[in-house]
Amino acid sequence: MFVGLLVSIALFSVDIAVAANSPSAKPKDASGQTEQTPEQAAGGFANLMRMKKACEPEAKRFCPDVKPGGGRILQCLHQHESDLSPGCQEAIGPRPAKP
Repeated sequence: MFVGLLVSIALFSVDIAVAANSPSAKPKDASGQTEQTPEQAAGGFANLMRMKKACEPEAKRFCPDVKPGGGRILQCLHQHESDLSPGCQEAIGPRPAKP
């Protein structure tokens, strides 16, 4: 019985891993397109780490309820640009032009 339970747990874990990596499991934006990851929105891992280091206090202060992904935290920080530290302002760069 114990072995059966372990096998069930292992198979459940595999199902979760497969679902998490499937394209249909990725979050979608309002237009139905797959959302950018935080790394993609920041322009790469190095930029994400630089922004996180420079802006973590501001993100926690101004954007505590913002769900990561799709560039939402970056967008929130831009909405509070005048309240950000100079280091955070430099890290996030100018607000992107609207299409």
